[in-house]
Amino acid sequence: MITPDLSPVTIALVDDHPGIRRGLQLILHLHGFAPRVYASAEGFLSSNQIDDAACLLLDVRMPGMSGLELQSRLKLDGHDVPIIILTNDANPATEEIARQAGAVGYLLKSAPPDTLVAAIRKVVGCARRTNPLAAVGAEFSTSTVVEDFSSAQPVHV
Repeated sequence: MITPDLSPVTIALVDDHPGIRRGLQLILHLHGFAPRVYASAEGFLSSNQIDDAACLLLDVRMPGMSGLELQSRLKLDGHDVPIIILTNDANPATEEIARQAGAVGYLLKSAPPDTLVAAIRKVVGCARRTNPLAAVGAEFSTSTVVEDFSSAQPVHV
């Protein structure tokens, strides 16, 4: 008999703002995830825990390596962790760059916590069944995520 894996799903969060990290860490924990938070892209890369994450929540604008640079680096290094961009930047050009580089979602930080949690659950559900990027492409298209979440009402996290 096969038993399901009931261990919490690891979600990595890379954001340079301490208040955002603390707030999102609490939200993720309260929703049953195992959050791992990093203050920088470099910190995440040096953690040697990249492949432990079922999903990466990634800020765009950070000192040092930007979120988009980290996204490119992960792809170049062969890591296929699904990435949801979290940003205060509603810039369509940035959104398109992230999408073209393979981000599965682009959310404003002002999106309601339930919106973020629903996106993560969708990504994680797909990632546990098969190859994360193949499953995300089949069941959770980037265009749907971008269109649905870019119009989210502001909520302070």
